[in-house]
Amino acid sequence: MEWQGRGSRSRGYGGRGSGGRYSGRGDGRGMGSGWQQEGHGDRDWQGDGGRRGGRQGDHGGRGAYSGRGGAALQQVSLGVGRGGGQSSGDQQDGHGHRGWQGGSGRGGGRHGNHRERGDYDGRGTRQQVSPAAGGGGGQPSGARGSVSNVLNTARDRVDGTSAWGRGGGSGAWGQPMAASTALGSAATTTGSVTSGLERMVISPAHSAPCLPSKDGRLVPIPRPDGGGSLGANKTLRLRVNNFSLRFDEKMIFYHYDVDVKPENLPLGSAAPEISKSDLSAIKRELFRAYAAQFPVQTAAYDGQRNLFSPELLPEETFPVLVRGREFSVTLKLVKSIPLRELIQTPCPREVLQGLDIVMRDNSCRGRISIGRSFYSEHDLTDLGRGAIALRGFQQSIKSTEQGLVLSVDYSVMAFHKPVMVLEYLEEKLSIRFKEHMQLDNWQRKNVEWELKGLKIMVIHREERRKFTIFGLTSLKANDIRFNDDNSGSSLRLVDYYRDKYGREIQYRQLPCLELSKNKQNYVPMEFCRLVEGQRLPKEKLHRDGDASLRRMRLPKPWERRNKISNLMTSEDGPGRGNILDEFRVSVSSEMATATGRVLELPPLKLSSASGRPIRFVIQNVDGQWNLLRNKVSSGREIYQWGIADFSPSRQGPQGLQLEPFIVKLTKRCNDLGITMNCEPAFVGKYNMDVLSDPHQLRDVLNEVKRKTGGHLQILICPMAEQHEGYKSLKLIAETEVGILTQCCLSYHAAQGKDQYLANLGLKINAKLGGSNFELYDQLPIVGDMNSPVMLIGADVNHPSSWNTTCPSIAAAVGTINWPAANSYISEVRAQPHRRESIVDIGSMCRRLVDKFAQANNNSKPQKIIYFRDGVSDSQFDMVLNEELRDIKAAIESEDYKPTITVVVAQKRHHTRFFPENSKDPLCTRTGNVPPGTVVDRGIVVPCLFNFYLCSHNGILGTSKPTHYYVLWDENGFTSNSMHKLTYNLCFTFSRCTKPVSLVPPVYYADLLAYRGRLYYEGMLLQSASSSASSSSSLASSPSFDIASFPELHVDVKDVMYFV
Repeated sequence: MEWQGRGSRSRGYGGRGSGGRYSGRGDGRGMGSGWQQEGHGDRDWQGDGGRRGGRQGDHGGRGAYSGRGGAALQQVSLGVGRGGGQSSGDQQDGHGHRGWQGGSGRGGGRHGNHRERGDYDGRGTRQQVSPAAGGGGGQPSGARGSVSNVLNTARDRVDGTSAWGRGGGSGAWGQPMAASTALGSAATTTGSVTSGLERMVISPAHSAPCLPSKDGRLVPIPRPDGGGSLGANKTLRLRVNNFSLRFDEKMIFYHYDVDVKPENLPLGSAAPEISKSDLSAIKRELFRAYAAQFPVQTAAYDGQRNLFSPELLPEETFPVLVRGREFSVTLKLVKSIPLRELIQTPCPREVLQGLDIVMRDNSCRGRISIGRSFYSEHDLTDLGRGAIALRGFQQSIKSTEQGLVLSVDYSVMAFHKPVMVLEYLEEKLSIRFKEHMQLDNWQRKNVEWELKGLKIMVIHREERRKFTIFGLTSLKANDIRFNDDNSGSSLRLVDYYRDKYGREIQYRQLPCLELSKNKQNYVPMEFCRLVEGQRLPKEKLHRDGDASLRRMRLPKPWERRNKISNLMTSEDGPGRGNILDEFRVSVSSEMATATGRVLELPPLKLSSASGRPIRFVIQNVDGQWNLLRNKVSSGREIYQWGIADFSPSRQGPQGLQLEPFIVKLTKRCNDLGITMNCEPAFVGKYNMDVLSDPHQLRDVLNEVKRKTGGHLQILICPMAEQHEGYKSLKLIAETEVGILTQCCLSYHAAQGKDQYLANLGLKINAKLGGSNFELYDQLPIVGDMNSPVMLIGADVNHPSSWNTTCPSIAAAVGTINWPAANSYISEVRAQPHRRESIVDIGSMCRRLVDKFAQANNNSKPQKIIYFRDGVSDSQFDMVLNEELRDIKAAIESEDYKPTITVVVAQKRHHTRFFPENSKDPLCTRTGNVPPGTVVDRGIVVPCLFNFYLCSHNGILGTSKPTHYYVLWDENGFTSNSMHKLTYNLCFTFSRCTKPVSLVPPVYYADLLAYRGRLYYEGMLLQSASSSASSSSSLASSPSFDIASFPELHVDVKDVMYFV
């Protein structure tokens, strides 16, 4: 975002700063007193004088820009002389974010005679503040007698400080900037400045909202105030799993690039990839073999190319011999890193990354490392079928308002059991291997599925090298022959192992493992052992093992707190080891403290037994409610529905007893206020085998639509068990035939429990466009409450980690009804593999906005709140400078420019809340914090508008709050209004009678993206049933045609089919 002040000439008094750090973001051009100033991008001015607030004398300073805020104290810069230090009070930034330049810190001082006001229209127009008679003083409107309010208040209307000046400029998005002029005296003296400073209170504060940085890129905004106050009458003392870091500010450590190359390679052969374990062994041998040249033995290494040392190391190339192989290791200094940089706000990312590697070094030595998680081989539980669970912890370094902290959380992960391959297969697939047995086609397919991609070590050689399994040989071990490179003769594999290694192959009728992509490297399975520390994907974990793993992952709050505390004192735990002494870093063993505010439960709009709208107040402190005496807010009339019963199977040929199920379901729906015809328009009995055949399934669904005249509202599909055919059912019904379906398990349907049938009814009503729950009070949207508002949620679903080709699925949902804002329309697209940014977000949002207009008398939303899920801190720039810009470019026009707020929701973090007193009356029965617990001070990221909200009732384990970041705001949200909006929305999720843990626009986007993933996998199943070759092509082709992703049928398009 760029702006220029055109022909702006400002003369003012003041310019000698009193210290402090100011960082401004923007592009500016104007005229000071006697020189032209021109800048482009970041300004970070510190100290007193010069560009840091203006000098005394004729050459006026460039003003004290209050921007992103630097240190903990935002100090005020005033001065004397002819300069530009107080020369402007204009508002900058064209989209709802205000910045003040010059004068008394952020927004001005109180030492003048007159206030000056700048109006901001929220659309890109800036008005430079004209001076009034007097000393250029004044405080923002709404301030109450202290600079704390001046520093912490950012509104669309401010009173800024100015001396004497005039000027104009263009808005951040190209809108013209209005200019105003006035004349007045500027009788500021040294005494008046001093007395003014004496009256000021310097308080911790965030600076004005960020302007574009040097390259014109948007940046996250700071918090607009000092934090929220809602719920201040109900506070809860918390312990948080953050542990403060202490470090020596005088310490300097050094970042080196480590380049490792294998030596003595055969002529013309490519250098093989070196594993992280081998690289770590090479680093250890380097420091051992050349101990005389290395002043320290404790350098932190990430196992790749980055090494950090507390002392300078020689920049040379060293030959190193490890496990019989020669390598050359070259060290090159990248840069020196002073630890005092950790004091900066925000802390430089490269400094945090270096310190993070140092902090992980001790844990890497004695534990299995998976990303930022570390697990102990000695603390395991056997999950059965070749799976084990290892306990450990996750750790990360974070910058918070309380300073740098190490966040540590208890963790459990499933791994492949490190045993011999045949033993693993016997346990995993229940195959009993005998000497002369062969694998049938089914066994071979499953063996390859389970082993492909795993790493093994061979036992017939002393070498401890790791190999990756690329597949199985097409021939049995007894039939494999290969050409010997030395003699050129053809050898049988069994003879080769007998002659060279003295090993007889026992299982000669089994295929061998292929351990190379490019050459023949066949090893019998009986000579291979799985390497330890290989993560087991969730989809490969059997049901009983998954249930056991869930129980292990969900300790009660006090149990989790104790586990974390014990980890902090263990020898191989986080923050331990001699290396920290070398780097002069230490970690506290005490958890951080925080204060949680508990927000009020919002009243809901339901219907009484007679169907009259009522105000329903939730009585339970856990936030849950029921519909025993009340009905949904707005129930749909279901006059034509059907049942396609797929539950008959080989285990239960009778399937579900349909008559009692129909009676119970229709009665429960009618009790909920969902008028449901007691006689279904269609009833069909099929079996589970139909779900395995997409062609037969398509015939069934077409038959249903034909027999009901194409007017069926919903088809209920009982199933005996969870089945792969569910993917085909959803794909065919929603993209080809045009039927809404509601699946259920016949076991639960037969039991007919009231709560289960009620949940089924809620889903059906939501899919048909009904409204289950509404907020009684309007959402706390700032500004004109009559202006229509649209909530948009977006998410991306990625394929499993082992998959390297399948597309990612992008999804966006948007509300279509205002002010209820609980009915959503959707857009879903396929995009390139693991692409995190949403490629078509602009066109997706444009279609959502157009549909909103069609449903609301051609009235488009004037305010849009864009909730984004699944992005990390490092991807905020992507959200603002790719997605937000795409949205604006797609939906804005000359006569339509809605104001937009961007909010990111994060669940993938390690922060947990533990009540300091588990018997506090505010705690839930499980010992968790109550729903509505919000924390926006102390443990949050400094200088950004962010907060933690635990909106749900934690029934199992320890509640995890959601971390929300407001990255951009053109709607003028305060902390209170954003907290209330986010929390209250969590009561409108249509599928349950309790608040959910994630704001519904994001929750629905996640469900929609998952539905898109099912479509893609359903396409694979269809292709597989047609021909094996086409399945292989679709599944493995890196160039999947995004355009071939199926579109929704017109009869399903604008309803919430994905719930």
